[in-house]
Amino acid sequence: MVRSLIFTIVFYLNTAVLLVFGSPLLLAPRSWAMAGLRAHARTTVWWMRGKLGPRMEVRGRDRRPENA
Repeated sequence: MVRSLIFTIVFYLNTAVLLVFGSPLLLAPRSWAMAGLRAHARTTVWWMRGKLGPRMEVRGRDRRPENA
């Protein structure tokens, strides 16, 4: 519960920073705007995986279809 709250706060702060500093990228070439969005995604995933350490369990992998 605490980790979810921390992640939510960090996510919204990260998004606010991107909105403030990344808005001028909308006037730049599209590749620059996409680079800004990739940076937002990478920092979000970095916080989630690296700092908050989510636990994940995969079940049913042995029953998946061959082509999936």
